[in-house]
Amino acid sequence: MSIIITAFKKQDVKRPLEGFGVLVPSKEVKNGFQTLGTLFSSNMFPDRAPTDQYLFTTFIGGSRNRKLAKSQLKDLQEVAVNDLNKILGLGSDPLSVK
Repeated sequence: MSIIITAFKKQDVKRPLEGFGVLVPSKEVKNGFQTLGTLFSSNMFPDRAPTDQYLFTTFIGGSRNRKLAKSQLKDLQEVAVNDLNKILGLGSDPLSVK
Protein backbone atom coordinates (compact mmCIF):
# COMPACT_ATOMS: atom_id res chain seq x y z
CA MET A 1 0.00 0.00 0.00
CA SER A 2 1.16 3.53 -0.76
CA ILE A 3 0.09 6.68 1.04
CA ILE A 4 0.00 10.16 -0.51
CA ILE A 5 -0.43 13.32 1.56
CA THR A 6 -1.91 16.40 -0.15
CA ALA A 7 -2.77 19.91 1.00
CA PHE A 8 -5.28 22.25 -0.66
CA LYS A 9 -6.59 25.71 0.09
CA LYS A 10 -10.03 25.41 1.67
CA GLN A 11 -11.47 27.82 -0.88
CA ASP A 12 -10.45 25.41 -3.68
CA VAL A 13 -12.41 22.43 -2.28
CA LYS A 14 -15.85 22.80 -3.84
CA ARG A 15 -17.74 20.10 -1.95
CA PRO A 16 -18.27 20.20 1.82
CA LEU A 17 -16.16 17.89 3.95
CA GLU A 18 -18.32 15.89 6.30
CA GLY A 19 -16.93 13.29 8.63
CA PHE A 20 -13.42 11.95 8.72
CA GLY A 21 -12.99 10.79 5.11
CA VAL A 22 -14.24 8.59 2.31
CA LEU A 23 -13.87 4.98 1.26
CA VAL A 24 -13.91 4.10 -2.43
CA PRO A 25 -15.80 0.83 -3.04
CA SER A 26 -14.15 -1.61 -5.45
CA LYS A 27 -17.09 -1.28 -7.85
CA GLU A 28 -15.99 2.34 -8.48
CA VAL A 29 -13.00 1.06 -10.46
CA LYS A 30 -15.36 0.95 -13.47
CA ASN A 31 -15.85 4.72 -12.98
CA GLY A 32 -12.11 5.37 -13.08
CA PHE A 33 -11.34 5.50 -9.37
CA GLN A 34 -7.98 4.01 -8.40
CA THR A 35 -7.65 4.91 -4.72
CA LEU A 36 -8.91 2.95 -1.73
CA GLY A 37 -9.97 5.99 0.23
CA THR A 38 -8.93 9.28 1.79
CA LEU A 39 -8.81 10.53 5.36
CA PHE A 40 -9.65 14.18 5.95
CA SER A 41 -6.67 14.53 8.26
CA SER A 42 -7.18 18.20 9.03
CA ASN A 43 -10.78 17.49 10.11
CA MET A 44 -9.62 14.84 12.56
CA PHE A 45 -6.55 16.74 13.74
CA PRO A 46 -7.14 20.49 13.16
CA ASP A 47 -3.62 21.51 14.19
CA ARG A 48 -2.02 19.45 11.38
CA ALA A 49 -2.65 22.12 8.74
CA PRO A 50 -2.96 25.91 8.61
CA THR A 51 -6.52 27.09 9.23
CA ASP A 52 -6.99 28.03 5.55
CA GLN A 53 -5.99 24.56 4.27
CA TYR A 54 -7.23 20.99 4.18
CA LEU A 55 -4.84 18.08 4.59
CA PHE A 56 -5.73 14.72 3.02
CA THR A 57 -4.18 11.26 3.43
CA THR A 58 -4.96 9.04 0.44
CA PHE A 59 -4.42 5.27 0.30
CA ILE A 60 -3.51 3.53 -2.96
CA GLY A 61 -2.96 -0.11 -3.87
CA GLY A 62 -3.46 -2.70 -1.18
CA SER A 63 -4.75 -6.10 -2.23
CA ARG A 64 -6.99 -4.39 -4.80
CA ASN A 65 -4.07 -3.18 -6.91
CA ARG A 66 -0.62 -4.29 -5.73
CA LYS A 67 1.07 -3.19 -8.95
CA LEU A 68 -0.23 0.39 -8.64
CA ALA A 69 1.05 0.61 -5.06
CA LYS A 70 4.59 0.04 -6.38
CA SER A 71 4.37 2.82 -8.99
CA GLN A 72 6.66 5.83 -9.14
CA LEU A 73 5.85 8.64 -6.70
CA LYS A 74 4.87 10.99 -9.54
CA ASP A 75 2.29 8.47 -10.82
CA LEU A 76 0.89 7.88 -7.33
CA GLN A 77 0.54 11.62 -6.78
CA GLU A 78 -1.36 11.96 -10.05
CA VAL A 79 -3.73 9.12 -9.11
CA ALA A 80 -4.42 10.64 -5.69
CA VAL A 81 -5.11 14.14 -7.04
CA ASN A 82 -7.30 12.83 -9.88
CA ASP A 83 -9.50 10.82 -7.51
CA LEU A 84 -9.69 13.68 -5.00
CA ASN A 85 -10.80 15.98 -7.79
CA LYS A 86 -13.63 13.60 -8.72
CA ILE A 87 -14.75 13.31 -5.10
CA LEU A 88 -14.26 16.88 -3.86
CA GLY A 89 -14.44 19.06 -6.97
CA LEU A 90 -11.04 20.65 -6.53
CA GLY A 91 -10.54 24.06 -8.08
CA SER A 92 -6.74 24.04 -8.21
CA ASP A 93 -3.58 22.01 -7.97
CA PRO A 94 -2.46 20.96 -4.48
CA LEU A 95 -0.26 23.27 -2.45
CA SER A 96 1.79 20.25 -1.42
CA VAL A 97 1.99 16.57 -2.35
CA LYS A 98 4.14 14.00 -0.51
